[in-house]
Amino acid sequence: MAGPDAGSGLASTNSSSCISLITSMAAATTTLVGRSMASLLSTHLNIMADDRMNQLEDLYILWASLRPESGDEQFIAFGDYFHPFCVAWLSSMRDYANPSRGRKEIVEFVKASLKNYHYESRDIVSRSYSEDYLKISIEGKASMNIMGTLLENVYETVVATFDQTTGLISDLKVYTCRSHLVLVLQSKTGRGPYSEAYLQSPEARSVSFLGQ
Repeated sequence: MAGPDAGSGLASTNSSSCISLITSMAAATTTLVGRSMASLLSTHLNIMADDRMNQLEDLYILWASLRPESGDEQFIAFGDYFHPFCVAWLSSMRDYANPSRGRKEIVEFVKASLKNYHYESRDIVSRSYSEDYLKISIEGKASMNIMGTLLENVYETVVATFDQTTGLISDLKVYTCRSHLVLVLQSKTGRGPYSEAYLQSPEARSVSFLGQ
């Protein structure tokens, strides 16, 4: 016959097994919950990133469609992509000290630039995101109509930072070289930084009259 301690030993063993099983099940549940939460978070971030990318691409398309004769509703729609306190460098980062601040200045800058040039097309070459999906970059290739002269293969990178609360663009930077644009404008208006000797050089003329 088993001694008086046999039952207690068996009970202790069963108790330990139950505790071990419960602990294992809890750990497994925690792991599954953690994975589910991580999956949901990842899905949410991907959706958010896609929404912001679509938003920036829509802005890109609208921007390319603007003309001096565009109606007020188009310019209002353009401004609505930006946070009321957005800071934007819409031409190039050479103007770093003089950004457009707020929707009104942004729209006024675009209207003023349309007097000299507009985009004929803007094609997206590549896209990228920051780790938090708040900053999105688009590398593009554009064709620009500069007072009737077509300037092709203008490469630029547009970097937009989004406000986390409103989802609107809070910071926009355009990185590109504007030297050819300035050269064409000077050939049209007579005003610009280049010397007359350079304007008459084969290099300058090959750019200035591209497309004519």
